[in-house]
Amino acid sequence: MGARDPATGYVAAQVIESVDAETLQGFVSDRAVEGARVFTDGEPAYRCLPRHETANHSTCEYVRTEGKVKVHTNGIESLWSTLKRAHKGVYFHLSAKHLQRYVDSFATKRNIRHADTID
Repeated sequence: MGARDPATGYVAAQVIESVDAETLQGFVSDRAVEGARVFTDGEPAYRCLPRHETANHSTCEYVRTEGKVKVHTNGIESLWSTLKRAHKGVYFHLSAKHLQRYVDSFATKRNIRHADTID
């Protein structure tokens, strides 16, 4: 599971054991500041989150514009896309034992991608 702060571009990602409402909402609540708007896919487990908007991928909706705000999950989807490409092209097998290490590595690379060499 992952989350991205649209203001900073910072991503947080974690391997989770269950996709139940308690786990998913707990992950979001631990990472989102109070009062933040939360954009997710159409997963029903997110429904009770405050200030929650969805981009319903099951109906081929990936971006929805509401006034000046674009509701989408593209920022975190790019992290998963990068991880999936590495899995298919470099690693071939990601064991459950080390999966969090791979996720952490790709999240960190994403978070420092704009850093200069000296940083």
